[in-house]
Amino acid sequence: MVRIIRDSLRQPGDPPHGREVHKRDFDPELMYAECARCGRPLLWEQGRSTLFVAGTGVAYGDLDMQCMIISDGCPRCQPERTGYRHRIVRVGSVEMHDALLDDGVGGTA
Repeated sequence: MVRIIRDSLRQPGDPPHGREVHKRDFDPELMYAECARCGRPLLWEQGRSTLFVAGTGVAYGDLDMQCMIISDGCPRCQPERTGYRHRIVRVGSVEMHDALLDDGVGGTA
């Protein structure tokens, strides 16, 4: 089962809303990020996951090692697109092909 914590049309590079990571909270930079369409990991520069999480409004204290970032596409499988929708999900059991995205796109996580 995958529970969507929050999704956002904001891009990972968009400025945060003045939120800082507290030492006791889970570091968003440790979150796995994957393209739900092709299953490839998303590789981006340091700090981009933190900016994305800050932009969604999800509390850092709500994140843990069961959370991941998924995207509805990536430059590798959809090079014609310039922006992608990202979501933060909590993975309970791995049935990603059924539950990643509402539009029927499945990943390989």
